[in-house]
Amino acid sequence: MILPRMFHSATLLSSGQVLVVGGNYPNSSACEKYDPVSNIWTSIASMSTGRFLHTTTLLSDGKLFIVGGFDGGKNYWHSCEVYDPQSNQWTSVANMTTQRAGHTATLLPSGKILVTGGVAGQSILDGLSTCEIYDPALNTWTPVRNMSTPRFQHIAALLPSGKILVAGGISAPFSEAYDPTSNTWTPVTKFPAFVLQNTATLLSSDKVLVTGGFNGWDQLSSCAIYNTPTNT
Repeated sequence: MILPRMFHSATLLSSGQVLVVGGNYPNSSACEKYDPVSNIWTSIASMSTGRFLHTTTLLSDGKLFIVGGFDGGKNYWHSCEVYDPQSNQWTSVANMTTQRAGHTATLLPSGKILVTGGVAGQSILDGLSTCEIYDPALNTWTPVRNMSTPRFQHIAALLPSGKILVAGGISAPFSEAYDPTSNTWTPVTKFPAFVLQNTATLLSSDKVLVTGGFNGWDQLSSCAIYNTPTNT
């Protein structure tokens, strides 16, 4: 990359290029894109707000939706921005109702975005159980039902049923699923371990592969598969 960075986001664009956004200060507003054909990194327009531990979601129209994050000092953001790869321009959109970093953002089949949890301070006691949904058509945020427990640096995966599986995170060694239709959270099978900063990937078999992470003491090589039809 052109700049060193950590806790940034990397998103595959419809063009096949990869957009890298934010990361640890002092370059936390800088962005760049990678072209795998030419093997070249190119600087693009910077965000209006420097941030890391944010989320970036590719919208159905090809634009990217950046949510929240942290500036490395004392500021946890509720601000959001949209990037248009065609015009190379950033546009500020409606703020979340809550400041948060280390959250998740999941694109729903409706085109709306569900944001869950996160943290709004430097203590484990500052973890959030709150959730909200953004409607790009109306540019509005709507709070929805809270999770059963605060969690941050957790994972979220959209299931074939349209529900969202949320698992792990600090202080939350179990899983639950959100149903956007009924606005309810339901416990699912216990998560294998206290894990944060791991990944979740939906497989073609309707199973979710969870890999690695950190348990508070060690980096993990362990993996687990969640079977959505059998809840195991």
